[in-house]
Amino acid sequence: MSKKDELPIAIIGAGIGGLTLALALLKQNKSVRLFEKVSRFAQIGAGLSLAPNCAKVLQRLGVLKNIAPLADTPESGFILLGDSGEQIHNTPFSKIESIFGYPYYQIHRARCHQLLVDEVLAHDPDCIEMNAELLAIDQSGEQICLDFIHQRKQRVACVIGCDGVRSAVRKLYFDETAPLFTGYVAWRALVPMNDIDATYQQPVSFVNLMHQRQLVHYPINLGQYLNVAAFAEQDWQIESWTEPADIEEMHSVYSDFRPSVHELIDAIDPEHCFKWALYDRDPIDHWSKEKVVLMGDAAHPMLPYLGQGAAMAIEDAWYLSQAIAIYDDYETAFSAFQRARKTRTDWVLQESRAAGQRFATEKPSAETYADDKAMSTKVMFGFDPIAECEQAYSSAA
Repeated sequence: MSKKDELPIAIIGAGIGGLTLALALLKQNKSVRLFEKVSRFAQIGAGLSLAPNCAKVLQRLGVLKNIAPLADTPESGFILLGDSGEQIHNTPFSKIESIFGYPYYQIHRARCHQLLVDEVLAHDPDCIEMNAELLAIDQSGEQICLDFIHQRKQRVACVIGCDGVRSAVRKLYFDETAPLFTGYVAWRALVPMNDIDATYQQPVSFVNLMHQRQLVHYPINLGQYLNVAAFAEQDWQIESWTEPADIEEMHSVYSDFRPSVHELIDAIDPEHCFKWALYDRDPIDHWSKEKVVLMGDAAHPMLPYLGQGAAMAIEDAWYLSQAIAIYDDYETAFSAFQRARKTRTDWVLQESRAAGQRFATEKPSAETYADDKAMSTKVMFGFDPIAECEQAYSSAA
């Protein structure tokens, strides 16, 4: 049967994970359709961290050469007390490339996303279908029928849910429970470097924290902008990434932080500062059912405190693409994928939650991070998804 006559693999959600999976499958000459519910991709989002563990996958797929020249690479990652500026922890990012083979990349999410979109469309200009919000999954016999709100029904070979913490695939086929509000909200903004002091241009990532609040900043877009992300405990539950923020509220929330933090907040353009609520949900025990499977945040949502959400989706995408290539049927491939990935994603999820708890410590100190497994980077960044995937599936080869 020719590729043209095959029923396509359906990927729901054209985020970083879905695009990476689509690219990996297209490189295997698979028939793929990537369904995205929005009508167009918007230039929204904030800074995105791409650690060495996921960089290995991007390198294998041939896209790292396009991402790396547009990314910043910090020399250090400092954790400072919000009021005094005292340093309580330092991750020496400058040593990461020599230890793990790749630097720690930081890039605007929208820029990385567009590079992946371009690469997918270069392989198949018809791969991505926009304005395709999933309504129902009907699995009967050898094929699946997908029903969309604004699109015609589609017959597909299998379904892969890459559609995030509010996954429609998860809700329709696995688990109807809603995500839970964490009690924390986040702000994000991009500040032009021309609008702030030159000291912010140094290639360093800073986390300023005090009890239940943190403000993070680091350069992106090759030093053109300072990415600012802030987190605080607050009972405000709007989830949109485009909800306008109130600068004066930020000043109030971080009132006891040192003056330089407030100078940075003053430099934020209110028209380009946004606020959203952080939601979480527990991972589910079974990621697949017959010819439907979940990956990324749809299966194991990651809180943002370690910057590994996109990395886990990228790792997942590689493992899932290889399982589909190796195993004879989708059900077996999807089961093997979960067996191979669950220990890794469980560990990163637990460490992400633990990092959030450390940030909420009433009086953080150097001792707070003395036994921080994730910040030590060895297990996190030293993981090789290419080699580990090959080992996991070796018995089926």
